[in-house]
Amino acid sequence: MAARHVVSRGSYRRKFDGRKIRRFYCRICKKSFSGMTGSPTWRQHKPAVNDLLAIGLCAGVSQRRLARQLNINQKTVARKLIFLGQQARRFHEVHLARRGLVLEAQFDDMESSVHSKMKPVSIPIAVEKNTREIIALGVTEMPAKGLLAARSRKKYGPRKDARPQERAAVLATLGRLAGLDIVITSDKCPQYPALVSKIIPSARHIVVHEQTPGQAQGSS
Repeated sequence: MAARHVVSRGSYRRKFDGRKIRRFYCRICKKSFSGMTGSPTWRQHKPAVNDLLAIGLCAGVSQRRLARQLNINQKTVARKLIFLGQQARRFHEVHLARRGLVLEAQFDDMESSVHSKMKPVSIPIAVEKNTREIIALGVTEMPAKGLLAARSRKKYGPRKDARPQERAAVLATLGRLAGLDIVITSDKCPQYPALVSKIIPSARHIVVHEQTPGQAQGSS
């Protein structure tokens, strides 16, 4: 019955590939739409470069160089970076909903920076131990440390330390996929044991102590 209210209303050809797209009209809401309405690339003028941008960005090519290589504006690259990130997040969520339980995982924090080393960020990450598949990952700001701490506060002001909340969010995602006897391996960060015990009580937490070069040679 509902299909009778939707009638065909011509077509148009997309500029970037010349493909013919049908248009439709709804007699109830008095609005028209096309076969592309609601698709991830709806209203994008250059969807043909999405795959090339994804490959380049994952390979570490800069946004400026990609803009030159693909003959597009650098602002287009920046907008599509956000779009591709959102698509990757949705794909990852669907994948996690379909995959099996995690029995062994590794949890750790990486540190990087945005624009300057005086603006560091923490990247907590949980991966499946055997496959190295990323189960959960987060990014949050953190205060600068060491010799840069005072300079960072003077230039950018105090930075919030949101590492505990972001670590908890990553472990919560891992906990939804954790098997009853999951084993979680991490380094000897003093905050990890209590956090793992609180969020994933059934987990067996193993702390791996880093070896010095002399210890590594002696054990070989």
